[in-house]
Amino acid sequence: MNLFELDGTITAIGQSVFDNSGALYAYLEITGADGGRTLVEKVAVCNDVGSRLAVGLTGLFYVDRFRRSGELRCQLFGLKTDRASVMDGTDLRVHIGVLQILKGIPAILVFGLGLIMIASGIGLLIQCARYDRRRFFFGSAVSPPMATSTVRI
Repeated sequence: MNLFELDGTITAIGQSVFDNSGALYAYLEITGADGGRTLVEKVAVCNDVGSRLAVGLTGLFYVDRFRRSGELRCQLFGLKTDRASVMDGTDLRVHIGVLQILKGIPAILVFGLGLIMIASGIGLLIQCARYDRRRFFFGSAVSPPMATSTVRI
């Protein structure tokens, strides 16, 4: 499975690159209650979760790993603390899969290398159907809350 739940405290955050949709961190270090450290490398964090992310934050962290190498390996898509529960609405696995397919179409002309890119993109999209992130985050017995917003002026 490519979805992971990590329980602990963020003890280190590596350097990052920001844009309007989020940040790409070199690493996040999460230390568990037993003292074991988990290093999550090349992790994307979109704005919903990134607004809560800080050193010293304790809770459950939800990671989707979709690549073994490359510039981007995984996405921190959710976190639960004693104060808040945040799940990101952006599924980077879908975006990367579609992008690989689109890049692969013109690359077919170059010795058929585009077929590998297209197959990889289709594989990522198939995995999106297999791994239900909302069910993993909210649990199978609990239905996700309805999204509501109230504006007061």
